[in-house]
Amino acid sequence: MANRFWVGGTASWDGTAGTKWSTTSGGAGGSAIPTSSDDVFFDAASGASTVTIASGNTGAKSITCTGFTGTLTGSTAITVSGSILLVSGMTFSYTGTLTVAGTGTITSAGKTFSSTTVSGSGITVTLADAFTCSGTVTLTQGTLDAAANDVQITTGIFSSSNSNTRTLKLGATNSELFISATTNTSTAWTTATATNLTVTGLTAVTFTNNTTTSPQGVSTGSYSIPILKWQSGRYIQFNAASNITTLKFPTGGYVLLTNSAPTITNFDTSLLSSSNGAMITSNTNGTQRGINSSGSPTASYLAVNDLTISGATLSLTNGVIGNNCSNITNTSSGSNDQAFGAIIAG
Repeated sequence: MANRFWVGGTASWDGTAGTKWSTTSGGAGGSAIPTSSDDVFFDAASGASTVTIASGNTGAKSITCTGFTGTLTGSTAITVSGSILLVSGMTFSYTGTLTVAGTGTITSAGKTFSSTTVSGSGITVTLADAFTCSGTVTLTQGTLDAAANDVQITTGIFSSSNSNTRTLKLGATNSELFISATTNTSTAWTTATATNLTVTGLTAVTFTNNTTTSPQGVSTGSYSIPILKWQSGRYIQFNAASNITTLKFPTGGYVLLTNSAPTITNFDTSLLSSSNGAMITSNTNGTQRGINSSGSPTASYLAVNDLTISGATLSLTNGVIGNNCSNITNTSSGSNDQAFGAIIAG
């Protein structure tokens, strides 16, 4: 193991050593490129340079940017076997995939990561501060720990679908995980294969940026999301087997169903009213889709269409039952049938 300090000015971190690396801060260049056993430093002596992570890099044991005022950028994947420490005074515009393959801590300093993968048997990756990822957080193996420092996770997509032993930990205060994908994706949340997955502290998954024209897909497998929420007037879609303890409907919210029936225990319609309802319908007009439930589920101000409930009867109050529905009752006619009717017709 050795230290590698960047002294190469504006250049690429690739497979060519040149005079880019030194064994000391501000020292003479000419040292070998870092490997997965080496600690990499960008500091004040590195200058306000732009360093591009490029093809040929062989990763690092850790990356520390204390005192660095330059830019770390690039789109080539890199693997780090330990900690990553960014600082507020630097620019971080890296758009590649960062894989963390060893125990360590990620300090974001308010910077946004592109895509991040945690993958290592028995490792723990601890988040020191709020973590934002515009792409995908993939938990392949090991532990991703936001609970130790009780920090928030926001990611475009969350993916953990395999049979490796892995754990996601959320904190007592920041117990929601936020999904921020803005474009249509069938797997905004996917734990389709949830074997050996442990999730602690998570109270809710919230979709924050799904658009009215681009439904975000949910596939939980055998893992049950405690509460699933999304934005008013927006869509979510269940594309594969899923388990939701409580589905919390926003005003004007849509649930689109495919041929894989989700299991939903509770239908929380507490935000709805006669002028602001929500809807469950098939993603194919005229094709009946299903939801599995149990007990005595209830909902208010909910419009349903092309829907059957298995395992229970859904009791609506002030709802609207459209076409091709079964095992659903409406105990009181909706006070704004015209609005609901427009939703169904649309």
